[in-house]
Amino acid sequence: VDELQASLDKAERLGGKTVVPPSPLPGDWGSFAILADPDGLYALSLARAANRTWIGGNNDWNSSTANWTGGDEPDADDVAIFNTPNSVDMVAIGHGTQTILGLTMSGGISLDTNGNDLDVWGLVQLSGDSTDLFVRGSLLTADRITINSGADITLIGGQITVDGTSGTGLFD
Repeated sequence: VDELQASLDKAERLGGKTVVPPSPLPGDWGSFAILADPDGLYALSLARAANRTWIGGNNDWNSSTANWTGGDEPDADDVAIFNTPNSVDMVAIGHGTQTILGLTMSGGISLDTNGNDLDVWGLVQLSGDSTDLFVRGSLLTADRITINSGADITLIGGQITVDGTSGTGLFD
């Protein structure tokens, strides 16, 4: 399905029940969920990851779905890609936590969480000069984080939790 959570919501309105909520598949392949129909039969639903690339210039994350390729803001089924020298602020999210499958930043983008938690089920990857992720007063949770030459993650009263099982690096 294209939008896993929307499909589950529709199934529940029709009498079904979510048994396993949307969960990531290994290797950033997408996500899955299991639901039961009103008769107790189980169904597996899969959503392949979609790339949602920022095209909104200097703007707020969800000020308009037109800021994203495909006309849809990234969610738990999607990889958010920022590759332009813009400033993006998550202040307009409003619900506190944005869950996405992956985050790729390059090209001098500046992203500020601005008090909104960011839950990334897969890889957070930053690369290139002046590519900056500001975790301001919020929590960044990710399975893996890669910070390449020239890129930075800055904590401003924020926290990072990495769920991966191993890795090396230096935070200063």
